[in-house]
Amino acid sequence: MKALKRCIFAVGAFQVSTYLYQIGHEIYARNYRKPYDLKDRYGEGSYALVTGATEGIGKSYARTLAKRGLNIVLVGRNQEKLDCMKAEMECEYGVLVQTVKYDFLNSVDYTSLQQIDEETKDLDVSILVNNVGISAVQSFVNLEPKEINDLLVTNVFPVTFLSHAFERRFLKREGKSAIINVGSENGEVPFPYMQVYSGTKSYINHFTKSLQPENSGKIDVLLHVAGFTRTNIGNRQKEQLDPKHLSKVATLETMAADPDECTRDVLNSLGHETYVPGALSHVIALELTKMFSPISIWARGYAAKKMISWLKKDEEPSKSE
Repeated sequence: MKALKRCIFAVGAFQVSTYLYQIGHEIYARNYRKPYDLKDRYGEGSYALVTGATEGIGKSYARTLAKRGLNIVLVGRNQEKLDCMKAEMECEYGVLVQTVKYDFLNSVDYTSLQQIDEETKDLDVSILVNNVGISAVQSFVNLEPKEINDLLVTNVFPVTFLSHAFERRFLKREGKSAIINVGSENGEVPFPYMQVYSGTKSYINHFTKSLQPENSGKIDVLLHVAGFTRTNIGNRQKEQLDPKHLSKVATLETMAADPDECTRDVLNSLGHETYVPGALSHVIALELTKMFSPISIWARGYAAKKMISWLKKDEEPSKSE
């Protein structure tokens, strides 16, 4: 019996030590390790292409990459927002900015994604950021078939077919290239009432991890496991809430990470790591979530169910690009 207890203690101690090591490594990487100069690593004058680039994490990626000296290709569905960002970034950062108007709901026809490849074929694109995505908070039975279709089409098709197209391009480049896929901690642990979104993010997480060994050396493939972040998805969820419940989410908002902090930390790890949760708070939250998985699944489901009960009557679930 004593031997069994020692064995259980050893396994538990090893697991806890693993989590502590991961958190310690993140602290070192974020505070002491020197990030790569992205222009030197991926090519002076090259472009970074960002999908879903006019809002939230995508907008932050575009601005942070421009700040580090890369030219930018902005991809989104709203030409007015694209043109506004282009003018602002060219003025503020002195880089070249190109735009591609594309509605990712059209990705159900995968050949339509070739438009993005075709419109950028004369540009030396060295970094692809697959960021575009939508979410929905609702019980599965109450989701409309079109909502399910839109989630699958927007969250799965672009990351897959754009990675395929640009991997082929990157392998022909002389220097290094990079693919950053924005997954989610909701793809690491199940999330009741966000079941389709969670499933699509699980696909992105595992797809990216599977792609990494195929491209080691030539292409830096990095998975950004995004956590709770202040984005337009969150803002639109607030708009759908009954006003009397707005004060109840104020505390949750204070725990959301700033998107600029997330993208800064991810880009600091590009070329060093293959898996980055984003902000340090996301690292800690993710490790605790995995450590206490059954409890976290229940807590997530409870919170989402509460959120649904706070929606305005006849309000559709939250969606955003």
